[in-house]
Amino acid sequence: GRSWRTEELRIKSWDDLHKLWYVLYIEKNMLLSQVLMLKSQNIKIAARDRIDKVKLSMHRLKHVLSERALAEKDRRKRNVLKKLVNGR
Repeated sequence: GRSWRTEELRIKSWDDLHKLWYVLYIEKNMLLSQVLMLKSQNIKIAARDRIDKVKLSMHRLKHVLSERALAEKDRRKRNVLKKLVNGR
């Protein structure tokens, strides 16, 4: 597949983005595990472009969530959202 475009992510709900984040996170961890396994067997890594697409999608998803947090008018809610997005 391809990476998610920012425009596509902007129309998704908070819940959909949250679910997508975990799907991407699981995919990234699975791919990185495969890389380590193949590297230990001295086999060339074929999934490099898939890892890059997942990372790009995760970066874009985080960008969209940051945009939403910054657009929040209520200062307290905005701060809570920014902490959620940044994992703090």
